[in-house]
Amino acid sequence: MVKRRERTPNTRDIEKFASAAEPHVEAQKTSKQTYKRLTFSLTEREDALINELSLKPRTFRCSRSKVVTAAVAHLATLSDDEIVALLEKTQKD
Repeated sequence: MVKRRERTPNTRDIEKFASAAEPHVEAQKTSKQTYKRLTFSLTEREDALINELSLKPRTFRCSRSKVVTAAVAHLATLSDDEIVALLEKTQKD
């Protein structure tokens, strides 16, 4: 039976390898916007729907907060009558 030899890490080789690597970290973007943490109630269905919607984009990551932000932005483009109609519909559900 062949004995497996113990591997001892060669620190010098590891440091040489690591220092030659190009960093792939993007600089963190600083936002001029301030965000406010909010708490509100949703049904299980609405919560699941937000999760589903956040998974739709395939070329970028989308958080649950971004789904809500997009929904609010879309609502803001509607007329007052359309907004009231949608809000009335949610009152009936």
